[in-house]
Amino acid sequence: MTARSLKKFLLCCLVISFIGVASAEDIYVKNKLFKGLVYGQGTDTEIGIQELGKALGLKVASENGRWRIGDMIVPGRKQDDTVVVFVSDLKKAGLMVRHNPELDTIDITMPKGQRTSSGESSGDRTSAAAQNWGSSNKPTLVYFGASWCGPCRTTKPGLSRFESESDFNVIHVDIDQKSSPTFTQYRSYFEGNSIPYFAVLDASGRKVHAFVGGQTYKTLKQQTEKYK
Repeated sequence: MTARSLKKFLLCCLVISFIGVASAEDIYVKNKLFKGLVYGQGTDTEIGIQELGKALGLKVASENGRWRIGDMIVPGRKQDDTVVVFVSDLKKAGLMVRHNPELDTIDITMPKGQRTSSGESSGDRTSAAAQNWGSSNKPTLVYFGASWCGPCRTTKPGLSRFESESDFNVIHVDIDQKSSPTFTQYRSYFEGNSIPYFAVLDASGRKVHAFVGGQTYKTLKQQTEKYK
């Protein structure tokens, strides 16, 4: 093997190694995209515990070879200059963890009653859903579109009928209005690079389904039927 071939081989190994540890999934912590360290995928995903604690508002400390995050104890391992824990162990310890293979997402939230390091209970803070929808406890369809988008324009009649006749709240997000409060609040639900894009949220504001492309009233009903 020549020096040039060896260099190419080692580069390929490095790329494969990187792909093996980099997660292809988006992790949301309290409905916000997690920007911290992530390794693996699916049930084998590992996450930086210090960054997770900060995102959840929980204190993190070492305790007898394990790690305490809030009131929960989990095993962890050293990875470079940080400590990572398996998402599956976080779920066993009591955090609410939801893996959605279809969307390639993992949602992590605190269980009801768990208090942050500032003393705030997870039930004390009004969620984005509650702030926007009051006490109706209805599911929501978030629509991402733009005025220049042809499929968005053809979707509007069916969407208007769906909004008036269904049991869903409908939120309209103009992707060109990035400074608007609505865009700021719901941008984390958008994935991919195509519009119109629809995210279905349950009554607590958790994303449970998503779909893309021009829709009619009939197809909107079909896409959302089981999430009513």
